[in-house]
Amino acid sequence: MNPTDAANPTDAANPTDAAAGSTHPRPRVGLVVVDDGLYTHRWVQALLEAPELNVVAAACLSPFSAVNFNPRGTRGLWRVSLLRLRYYGPAATAKFALKSVRAGTADLGFRLGFGRQAHSVKSAVRARGIELFTAPGGDVNRPDFSARLAEHRPDLLVCAFSQRAERGFLETPRLGCLNVHFSLLPAHRGREPLFRAMLSGGGAGVSVHWMTPEFDAGAVVAQEPLDVAGCNTLDRLILRAADLAGRVVPQAVLRAAAWQNVKSGADELPEVGGWPSSEEVARFKQRGFRFA
Repeated sequence: MNPTDAANPTDAANPTDAAAGSTHPRPRVGLVVVDDGLYTHRWVQALLEAPELNVVAAACLSPFSAVNFNPRGTRGLWRVSLLRLRYYGPAATAKFALKSVRAGTADLGFRLGFGRQAHSVKSAVRARGIELFTAPGGDVNRPDFSARLAEHRPDLLVCAFSQRAERGFLETPRLGCLNVHFSLLPAHRGREPLFRAMLSGGGAGVSVHWMTPEFDAGAVVAQEPLDVAGCNTLDRLILRAADLAGRVVPQAVLRAAAWQNVKSGADELPEVGGWPSSEEVARFKQRGFRFA
């Protein structure tokens, strides 16, 4: 029997698992996300602060080592940095690097007690006393990683990474896994959905859906459109999407905890998008858009 299916007789009596004024235990939530230091912590913070939820564990993946997070599976600090330089171009790469340095400095200040706001998922999680760990080799499908997650008996896992999840991982939580995707699914499945929304002129939003072995194919639990007015940089649009996700994700988790419907999505879906081609990047820039 899966240990996550076993009831814990102490849960109902544990005040930390019960929402204020409710006799029902709060959903036990685990996080598995790429901690980019720029965007993810903005919506994760809202999830951590939701009084109706009980975040019990968090696994943070590095953007430099997470499996399939970068084009062509590139991994490693210098290889990823060079690849992003070719993708974004020198000016945008320099701006992202400066933003990362500023965010890292602010996050260090938070950890030392000189700031009020965490600038990484790791710092936000540690500040709340939640167990934090990582996936060995950045691979979420390793059995030892799923086993460690299962020790926390999560009802749900909230995820944001780019690796195709296998059955072993998907069956770790009692109810299932949710993915946070920055588009109005089924539009812009796959990689760089906000880039593609800007390029196509539509489909921007935040969707939370059940995860299946196929990318962005599970039934949508909650979604909201994203206002793109005045956004001429991808960076600004991602910031808007992260802030919108801070509202959508906690609501979606509560809805998923009571979900009774099938979790598979439609039979016919648009193709999964890969990384933008050089021609798409050129058209993006010709339309007056920038990365940062």
